Amino acid sequence: MGTKLSAKGRRTKSELLDTAYQLFLERGIHATSVDDILRVSGKGKSQFYHYFNNKEDLIHLLLVEHLEELKQGNTSYSMEILSWDGLGEWLDKLINYYRSLGKAKGCILGMIGQETAPEEELIRKDLQKIFDLKMKAPKDFFQRLETLGLLKDGIKAQQLSDFLLCQIQGSVFLAKVYQDERVVDHSAELLISALRSFEKDT
Repeated sequence: MGTKLSAKGRRTKSELLDTAYQLFLERGIHATSVDDILRVSGKGKSQFYHYFNNKEDLIHLLLVEHLEELKQGNTSYSMEILSWDGLGEWLDKLINYYRSLGKAKGCILGMIGQETAPEEELIRKDLQKIFDLKMKAPKDFFQRLETLGLLKDGIKAQQLSDFLLCQIQGSVFLAKVYQDERVVDHSAELLISALRSFEKDT
């Protein structure tokens, strides 16, 4: 797996990953088999097992790719948040990213998380790292508010970050269930106001 790939090899591997990603979004993880990935991509079993040990290994590499995007700031919502307006802009960019995946298809991360078995420790840790990086900008903003004493007594930056993440993931999940992107929009309209309610009155 660590062997340097030729241009053709990189292209083949990328096509397998892209096909798996689309099928996972459309059908879910468990409902997508290696044979499904091979049939849609037009690749053979020998090619698949040249690049991946199994489906779990493919999922791990999909998550590693996304993790590297986040580390390098290559996502549309990569930005520093300096104000509540900035948090609103970050949220808008994140929602637009989800929307770019197609009509109410949901979040691949949430889908993988829901279908991950307890023993699949590597994937669970991948997801933790991704969510931690994904939420770094808003958490840093909340941490500045906490450090400056601008949050109500007993409210911590981690609580606000967790609340924000739960609201985002929950609304994206429900948008998929109802096949209606307005669920995300409705949640987003109230979310910043809800978070600001934990700020001290000035």
